[in-house]
Amino acid sequence: MGVFQLSQMATVAMGNRAGSLFLDFFNKMDENIEQIIAKIELDETFNEEISLNRLIGNKNGREIVQCYIDSYYSDLAAGRNPQHKAILLIGEKGSGIHVFARAISNSFGNLCFHTVSGNWLSDGVIHLNQFFGEGDEFSSYYISADNKLSAICQGQLCKILNEKQISEYDWETKSWIKKKFENRLVILSVENKDMLAYPLLKQFPIQVNLRKLSVAEITLALTQRLALLGWKISSVDLLGQIAQASQEIGRAMEVLAMSYRVMRSKGEEILSEVHLNKALRLLNENMKAAGQKTGG
Repeated sequence: MGVFQLSQMATVAMGNRAGSLFLDFFNKMDENIEQIIAKIELDETFNEEISLNRLIGNKNGREIVQCYIDSYYSDLAAGRNPQHKAILLIGEKGSGIHVFARAISNSFGNLCFHTVSGNWLSDGVIHLNQFFGEGDEFSSYYISADNKLSAICQGQLCKILNEKQISEYDWETKSWIKKKFENRLVILSVENKDMLAYPLLKQFPIQVNLRKLSVAEITLALTQRLALLGWKISSVDLLGQIAQASQEIGRAMEVLAMSYRVMRSKGEEILSEVHLNKALRLLNENMKAAGQKTGG
């Protein structure tokens, strides 16, 4: 049953006032879903193009990973059948860690990028075996743990990486079976590696520290995204304003995406300061509303 049908039923069942509130709720939910989908589409368009040599900042980290990638392809060319190594990214919010993970995946060709948050794994929304069972040998797996990955999840991840097997339920035999999980690219990101148990740390031969991007680097990253997406802007100074107002790469990209949506809603083709100011106002209102809901 669709959202519109549900809202119609509610209007009849609960009366005009209650039904109207119900309809407002679903309209707002529709709007939120559209915003999420729009952001995902914009991010995906960009992320499919991004590569390590296009990333802004964190030169040392890029060189460490590039060295491993070059070694992998050298072994592959020599017929040595190289295996993917698990990669641990360590960086605080604002280091561009999620885009960094996607760039690593892109460096290995046409891999299907799967991602899940540490919160979902720790809260039991999805099990590691389910997550790793989604793909195949042409997949990469990114776990964005940030500052949360439960001890149980850490133990499960350590066992999977060590044994190179996952558990899968066989509906025909109605029993659990073991399935090979070999030569898969697994990337884990955390804010602080001290949160990880030592046995799990040992499963990541490649560990990369990333630092928070500066305002100048954020401005360059915004310029790059604008070019890759083919968007037009009234003045390049606007990107510096976004970077200065945001102070964090994820927030800056969110502001840019919202500015684009504001521009398109007006049927215009060039991003301007008017769109930026409205985007900032809308995002601030959303933050305040979210804070009120959580009691913040």
